[in-house]
Amino acid sequence: MMINEAMMRVQYQNSQPSVSSEKDMDSKEKERLMAACREFESIFLHMMIRQMRDTVPDNSLIEKSHAREIFEDLHDEELAKNMAKGQGIGLAQQMYQQLSRHVEPVKEQEESV
Repeated sequence: MMINEAMMRVQYQNSQPSVSSEKDMDSKEKERLMAACREFESIFLHMMIRQMRDTVPDNSLIEKSHAREIFEDLHDEELAKNMAKGQGIGLAQQMYQQLSRHVEPVKEQEESV
């Protein structure tokens, strides 16, 4: 019986519009959310760059070694991080706007537990 009540409570909470807004979030929460969004954008960009690199045909001028693959992967990762630091491709900002509507302040979460 308790499981059903808990499930109904969760469904009810998910169906209700979020009361908290971006104004309710303190600056530490905002920074953590934005950092997570930028990290996600960085990972996305890294995967995209890796896939773009795989489309380039190998040439015989420079041998493809394991060390070169590691270097290229690390280079692509740093390139993606630097791309995401500024405005990036806008994915982090869009995610932040979407997710900030659904984040409850930490104080309210602790009181409800």
